[in-house]
Amino acid sequence: MTGFQRHLVAVLLLPVAAFAEKMPEESLVALRDDPVFQAVIQFADNMLEHGRDVYGEKHSPLLASQLNVITQRIPEGTADDPGVWNNHFEVAGHQPYCQNLIADLGLLDLLKSMTRATADQKYDTARRDYLVYLLQSCRDPRSGYIPWGEHVGYNIVKDTVHVGEKKFWHEVKAYNIPWDQLWEADPEATRHEIETTFFNHLCNEETFAFNRHATMDGATNRGTEPCSLLSSAGVYMDAWCWLYRKTGDVKFLTWAKKMRELVAQRRSKETGLIPTDEMTRTGLMVYAEAASFAPYLFIAGDMLGAEGQEFRDEGLEYLLAYQKWAYTPRRDDTGGPGYYDALDTQTGKPADAGGKRYLEPWSWTDNHEHVGVILASAAFGYGATGDERLLAMCDQTIEAMRIPQCIADKKLVLSCDAGGVIMSLVTIARRSGDMKYLATAKPLVEYVLQHNYKNGYFTSGMEGKGDYYCGRAGSGYLASSVMAYALASHGLMDEVPPVRDLQGGLRF
Repeated sequence: MTGFQRHLVAVLLLPVAAFAEKMPEESLVALRDDPVFQAVIQFADNMLEHGRDVYGEKHSPLLASQLNVITQRIPEGTADDPGVWNNHFEVAGHQPYCQNLIADLGLLDLLKSMTRATADQKYDTARRDYLVYLLQSCRDPRSGYIPWGEHVGYNIVKDTVHVGEKKFWHEVKAYNIPWDQLWEADPEATRHEIETTFFNHLCNEETFAFNRHATMDGATNRGTEPCSLLSSAGVYMDAWCWLYRKTGDVKFLTWAKKMRELVAQRRSKETGLIPTDEMTRTGLMVYAEAASFAPYLFIAGDMLGAEGQEFRDEGLEYLLAYQKWAYTPRRDDTGGPGYYDALDTQTGKPADAGGKRYLEPWSWTDNHEHVGVILASAAFGYGATGDERLLAMCDQTIEAMRIPQCIADKKLVLSCDAGGVIMSLVTIARRSGDMKYLATAKPLVEYVLQHNYKNGYFTSGMEGKGDYYCGRAGSGYLASSVMAYALASHGLMDEVPPVRDLQGGLRF
């Protein structure tokens, strides 16, 4: 262990309560001397110095979504320097040479928070310049769509929109999008994405059935077969609520209500659970959909104020229904508490989904969640409502995550998964006032700063990918979450950045 790491561990082990009692001014001084915070500053400074778009014919204020942390340049995409997801058709928008806004939401919040904490405007200036350039210069020239999501990004080497080989390309899901930041940078582009792009995903304007994919050329999905993951429904619903609040145009509230009703109509009367989608998994809920849709309802309710009570009530009902059927106090393999991987929405009984019976404490796999997503949903719900039933759910989920055991076993953890857990624990501490949740986060913060941090960068956390900063793997979001922990530890709860990754782990 290096001298820096020893000093870091020593600070992490200091009593959390001692920080919380300080006044904000004193806390801010202590924060700047904290090696946890200094690690985040080093990361932010490295990104501003080495993460800029200096590739291709046009250099720009964009920040690369991948960096080799040794060479401090974007990966070459070769056998010796492959980067992350190189040539992976499913996530074409996250190739080593692509910039992708959806993967940078945590990084943007970090830069904004960094200026408030340091009084150095360079961080927030970089954030603003990035967004202005992206929204004014990088949208698809055919449709005006933002090049973000799973299957499309912006190629900073060729200075053009990059789309993959899949038939449908535009897809945005599983995030709490900072529309205020985008609107500040470019109101027209932001409104177009919410009003036109998202509406074009609808397959049926009457029912609001939609396909989460749409072609980047601007064609509508009318007549296209629906394929409606709840996370995508949540993104559209919240965006329309936000635009209603911003403009006062009631049609956006109408759209949001129709999207909420679409989901509610699919809910099982017997269990309160929701099928994952209406096509490929009839009657089954995987991905913890009932739980992971709930945060979108709380966000909508918050934006709508008195008009949003139905949204808030439904979010609470979904979480409590999920907890009732998915939680087990005793797994038949480990003997400890856990959550079933898939459920029959009519009976509530565990179902088989690819041979998996339980969600793992933390284990990144394609198309399957882990217990971290349940914690993220429960923590968000508790933070939004203060409902003590959700605090009990948080406590049960924390126990099921087996954080100390996973650390003792030296399990690899994807950066976004670790970030989701850390941010969840900070959220619970902020609402409850109980600092034991920050104490629970301390060993995980220590762990990621030893295993997901290299050469001044937060790295992917994926096996064999320890030399790469990767936005989609959650490197920026982990940095934002570690900063949230540092701020909370010094009593600066009001400065904690918002939760962005609503599923506690960016996944396919």
